[in-house]
Amino acid sequence: MKKNLLIAAILLGASNVFAQFLKISENDQSGDTRMLEKRRQAVDINSQLIIEINQKSLLGSADDRMLKDGGAYMDSLRVDSLINKLKFYRTFIEKLQTSIVRYEQAFQAATKDSMETEALDAARRDRAKFALSIVAVFPQGSRFAERREELLASGVETKNMGSGGQYRVVLRVLSEELQYAETDLAKLRKEAGFYFQLAGWISTNRGTVPMRQVEGVENIG
Repeated sequence: MKKNLLIAAILLGASNVFAQFLKISENDQSGDTRMLEKRRQAVDINSQLIIEINQKSLLGSADDRMLKDGGAYMDSLRVDSLINKLKFYRTFIEKLQTSIVRYEQAFQAATKDSMETEALDAARRDRAKFALSIVAVFPQGSRFAERREELLASGVETKNMGSGGQYRVVLRVLSEELQYAETDLAKLRKEAGFYFQLAGWISTNRGTVPMRQVEGVENIG
């Protein structure tokens, strides 16, 4: 038995939502999976539908619109500042995380082969460079600086980690700052009246009825 499922998503008046923000796949009883790329498509009544929402693209679209129309909603400079902060935080979290892992790998290699010390020194310099670049952004007395000092003093993050612990402290505190910035930006989206709406209808021989709930959509933020 087949049934038709029509899924429509509306975001900020955007078109081509399927390709940009949504991926829907059907997982049937035999375990086979296929992508559903049309707005109206027949699926087996016993299949499981998996809806993947590209949260990064979705929220990025909202942020771009707030920047363009900031004067109509709020202080666009505040939006711009938060978006730039998020870009900086994400970039340096990735760089520092990568440099920490690279150093640990180089350390293991140098332990086995004394000829690998040059790579170890380069990895050590990169790790320190990225950490210092992050610390320099936050002035003394800032939330970041105080939280970093708190963790260093407690020794919780640095115990049994040698000198590498101080870099993981920087990574942890910057990740916390990222969460603060994301929360602030989510509040601005809400104030500006941006929201995501996802609706689905099930069509059978008996007619068309709306789906009551799509699990997880309320958590997009």
